Amino acid sequence: MQPLWDRVGERDRCGNRLRVTHVASADALAASAVLLQGEGAEGLPLVWAQGLPIRASRHATAECLLRDPRQDLFTIRRLHTRYGHIQEVIIQNFRAKPGTLMAARAEPDNEKLCWTIAMARLILGPDMSVQAPPNLSPGALAPLIAAGVNDWGGISPLTPDHVNSEALWPTLREAILVHAVARIALGRDIPNIQTSWVKMGRRHALDCLAAGANDLGGTLMNESITRAAGAVHGQCWAARDLRQAIEARGRAWRLRRTDYGDAPPERVARALAADAAPSRPVNHPAGRRARGKEFGDGIAEITLDCEALDK
Repeated sequence: MQPLWDRVGERDRCGNRLRVTHVASADALAASAVLLQGEGAEGLPLVWAQGLPIRASRHATAECLLRDPRQDLFTIRRLHTRYGHIQEVIIQNFRAKPGTLMAARAEPDNEKLCWTIAMARLILGPDMSVQAPPNLSPGALAPLIAAGVNDWGGISPLTPDHVNSEALWPTLREAILVHAVARIALGRDIPNIQTSWVKMGRRHALDCLAAGANDLGGTLMNESITRAAGAVHGQCWAARDLRQAIEARGRAWRLRRTDYGDAPPERVARALAADAAPSRPVNHPAGRRARGKEFGDGIAEITLDCEALDK
């Protein structure tokens, strides 16, 4: 049977032309059978159905249920154009896991992954952050960068991939090398490359800065996700200390908004005047107002790096 019935172009009862209607015939049939067979002690092993409006096919497979990823990418672009709410798109290649229902499913090859990334970059434009996990493509990172990736999603040996725990993150040395390769490959087409001092540590993050990164990820405070995974690099890097570290590496610094525009001068002054560090860690969620009272308005609202991040 044909598992998907494409009815686009047909007319409904009111004469309107159908534009998006696809009937999942196989799913509908299976669901109807379950209602009769039951899933308990009904003891009905077989359901015989006749006269159903299902199209026969000797060559149909479940592959027709897989949508072209470009349809989803164009939908993402349309929604983002209207609402401006999407910060990043993650292109993650499937990895089969033993003992799961998809254990025997074929994994996409690197060529298909790069094609999807390239389509995402072309469809979503140069300003969208396109991410791909580097631990799922060992030995093939350069093609991902060439295809359009500008975000690794955070690389650290301290924060394992809980979904793909068998796929280890790159080492610190490899992470620094990836930043350098990204700067060479991306050039000025994708100008902003961020590193994370919380994951990499301050010294190694500054090494990434020297290798080509231009965004240290911000001051941060009360960081809990990475620390819960075992990171020991602290939870706050004050704005003025960030500035000194950046200038010590011979780089110019500036405060930026999330869209990489310049922050207003008064915000820069507030950030640099904020306390060097919180008096004590705060491990419970705190709203902006509560944080502002304890740590100062500058740290509560903005962060700083060589292309500093305004939150």
